[in-house]
Amino acid sequence: MATFILAVDDVPKNLQLIGTILSNNQFETAFATSGQAALRLVERRKPDLILLDVMMPGMDGYEVCSILKNREETASIPIIFVTGRSETSDMIKGFEIGGSDYVTKPFQQAELLARIRTHIRLKEQRELLQELNQKKDHFFSLIAHDLRGPFQGLLGLSEILSKEVANMKPEEITELSDALHVSAQSVFRLLENLLEWSLFERGLVEARKREFLFNQIINDSISLFSSSMSQKNLDCVVALEPTKDVIVDADAKMLRSVVRNLFSNAVKFSYNSGSIRVETGIDSERKHVFCSIIDEGSGAGPAQLSALNRGGMVRIGSTEGTRNEKGSGLGIMLCRQQLDEHDGNIFFEPGPSGGLKATFSIPYVSES
Repeated sequence: MATFILAVDDVPKNLQLIGTILSNNQFETAFATSGQAALRLVERRKPDLILLDVMMPGMDGYEVCSILKNREETASIPIIFVTGRSETSDMIKGFEIGGSDYVTKPFQQAELLARIRTHIRLKEQRELLQELNQKKDHFFSLIAHDLRGPFQGLLGLSEILSKEVANMKPEEITELSDALHVSAQSVFRLLENLLEWSLFERGLVEARKREFLFNQIINDSISLFSSSMSQKNLDCVVALEPTKDVIVDADAKMLRSVVRNLFSNAVKFSYNSGSIRVETGIDSERKHVFCSIIDEGSGAGPAQLSALNRGGMVRIGSTEGTRNEKGSGLGIMLCRQQLDEHDGNIFFEPGPSGGLKATFSIPYVSES
């Protein structure tokens, strides 16, 4: 998408000159001949940068800048004053109220373009740094809060087993041991997701692709959940189609991780004695093979579905499960990153019997 620049000047000839320079350098532009008009334009669409004249009738450039810098939604827009006023006091005033730079008229085209590109680059770097800080905060939140919860459950169960085992019946020991195993699996999956996510964020992950049968990976991945499913007395219906299996060229470890995270969510949000259905099939038009994991659990509202399908730093998965199971919200983000490595997609929608239907797809090589 082209960089969008708003130029503000009460002299049409100046706007015409600036417009020619910007359009010749592939910038998208808008123009305003007064401060009031500039503010109205910014309300409709926020520009990436503003070129702002100082001396204008009614509302001068300093006032426009001050208003924009005092609004949270526009405070980060770089503003370059382009003006004939060249006194040091004028420049200082411009910087004091939040201007990013100061170009005096008549200006040199090369100088103006260099300053524009510099401040666009600085803005992009600030936004990237802000995103990285948000991810860092989220990461520490996971460690400080979400990792503590599963460990507390694990420690509680092990303490009961340690202190009460001599007074427990064999079936009680078996039941507690199963719960302890499920809790340990939950902690391990969270740690595994944390490590994989941190590797993705540092750019240290490279997909190691090879050809294998898609349905075999699906079967292998869901077979790991027998213990956690038995805790809720869940049935799993597996309908793998087509009869002739499909060969994909993919990273098997990443694909297993996608299936595990989606199936784990299905178990987490399923009610006792419910059912989970796993389907695979082919989208021959797009040359993709897909897998759908469908539960009959608590489901997701419109806002949650929108957040899931929008991607990004959402904490949608951190909602407690139907038996107060804890989650980090990290699994879905990791799924999306892993599928991006395969030119794949993921989509969430309501299940046919309530609950949630999660479908992911990746390109396939051939049918066996």
